[in-house]
Amino acid sequence: MTPEQHAKKLEYMRSYSAKNRERIKARSREYYKNNRERHLEYQMKFAYGIDQAQWDELFKKQNGLCALCGSAGCGGKRAGKLYVDHCHETKRIRGLLCHKCNGGIGALGDNEDGLLRALAYVRGE
Repeated sequence: MTPEQHAKKLEYMRSYSAKNRERIKARSREYYKNNRERHLEYQMKFAYGIDQAQWDELFKKQNGLCALCGSAGCGGKRAGKLYVDHCHETKRIRGLLCHKCNGGIGALGDNEDGLLRALAYVRGE
């Protein structure tokens, strides 16, 4: 495909998307509703580089509990769910965390300095 053909195709796709925005959204919602597990596995593979079997292995290794607080997941609509925790720099997976612990680490900057400052604060140092 020549650069001109590529540019023409992109323009057509943008135009089609703009004209059919609601139709495309409805089709996406329908696909997601009918393929939720497949979609979630794709997201996990894309974001973290692991598949469902590898997630299940981590889950089993942690006995289904958060690697940080040891709970089976926080309450509310996220009850019982554990999320992949990873280093944003190296992409290394550290384990599975409940929503609260995962959010807490992220809120503290996802780094050792932030966690140490929080620890010093809690200790009153």
